Order: sequence, then structure tokens, then C-alpha cells
Amino acid sequence: MAIHPTAVVSGGAQIHETAEIGPYVVIDEGVRIGAGTRIGPFVHILGLTTIGQENVIHSHVVIGDRPQHTAYDGRPRRVVIGDRNVIREHVTIHRPYEEEAETRIGNDCFFMVSSHVGHDSIVGDGVIMTNGSMLGGHVTVSERAIISGNASVHQFVRIGRFAMMQGLSGLSKDLPPFCVVRGINNVAGLNTVGLRRAGFSPAARQEIKQAYRILFREGNSIPRALEMLRVAEFGPEVAEMIDFIESSKRGVIAGRGEE
Repeated sequence: MAIHPTAVVSGGAQIHETAEIGPYVVIDEGVRIGAGTRIGPFVHILGLTTIGQENVIHSHVVIGDRPQHTAYDGRPRRVVIGDRNVIREHVTIHRPYEEEAETRIGNDCFFMVSSHVGHDSIVGDGVIMTNGSMLGGHVTVSERAIISGNASVHQFVRIGRFAMMQGLSGLSKDLPPFCVVRGINNVAGLNTVGLRRAGFSPAARQEIKQAYRILFREGNSIPRALEMLRVAEFGPEVAEMIDFIESSKRGVIAGRGEE
């Protein structure tokens, strides 16, 4: 175990022998750090935070601090971070507000400078959050979504798999899988490059494109569009879009942006 002599590590913390703790790091009681994780200078890790293996955490990151919620009761709660994540300078990841809940980060994510994950949020595997992007409380971000620079997500919003937020965009409604948002709640096409790079078949990509047109480009109401998609008997990717929209509590984004 390599712990810099200026680091302050609680005797109650559990640090794997292969982890590295840099200068002026503060690690509170109840924190667990997994094998091969490297923590840079001036990082503060609080609460009941568990960090997995082979993560790289850069300087001035704060993980597990109190939620930004005026009714929080002050009790420690859980933040769980998976493996092989890169967390760059000044990122903040807050503990949950809800009792028995978790703020959870998956594996292989990339959090760029000054991005923020609010309390009770769930971030899936392979998510990229670019500089200055922000998740409010109780947000769910699914696998391989991309949140571009200074994009903002309202509390309780869901973002589907392989969806993308353009820079400076905002969401107060759910963003369906594979779709792109531009501006505020304005659907602007599909993440075609991401789908191709991820290995989606040409047939699947074509079905997703047809579903997108029915949902957002042909003037159909959402109930009517869903009915048309069910009748068409598309494959599992379109079924995923249908399930996501039908389970939405906030409603999904609309708009007539470019493809």
C-alpha cells in the first residue's frame, strides 16, 4: 500500500494493499478503496463510500459529501463506484438523500473536469460526462450514454442507453435510448456514430431510424406512435425504446430537430 505521508486516512477506512493514496488526500472512516485504484492529491472521500478496482481519481475530487438537499438528516449513506473509472479534476459525486438508497456509478465511465453527479443518481457502465455537465438528484443514466459539455439534467430524469446530450443542452424530461437532445428538451436525431461504433447491425440501426421517424418526425402523438411501433413488430432495440417511453413518469422529450 502506498500512502503519501501527508494523507489523512481514518483508521476505520479499508484500503487495499495495492491502492495508491496521494498527497493531502483525506479519507474518512467507513470508506473502502479497491485494488489498484490511484487517488491523486487533495481528494476528499467521505461517508460510506466504496470504490472498486483500477479507478484513477485526479486531484481535488470530492466523493460522498452531503447531498445538496435542505431536508437531509445528516446521517452517512452509501456511494458505490465500480471499476476502471476515470474521474478527473474537481468532479463531485454526492451521497444519497433517501434512506437505504445509494448513489451508484458503474464501470468504465469517464467523468471529465468539474462534472457533477447529484444525490441518489445511478450512472451505468461506460457513461461519459464531459466538462461541467451536471446531474440533478435521482437521475438515472443508462449504459454508454454521453453527456456533453455544460449539459444539465433535471432531477428524476432518465437517460436511455447510447443516448447523447449535445453541449449546453438541458433535460427536464426523459431522453429515450439512442436519441440525441439539442437545446432544451429538443430531440435532434439519433446517435448514429455511437451505434455504429458499438457494433449495432445495419438492420438494427435501420429499425431504430424507422422508429425514430414514427415517434418524432411524422406528427404522430406518442400513444399513436407506440401503437404503430408495436404493430410493426420491430426487433429488441425498438422494443427497448417502447418500454422506456411507456415507463416514463416525466414524459419524453419532443421537438422537430434535424436528424
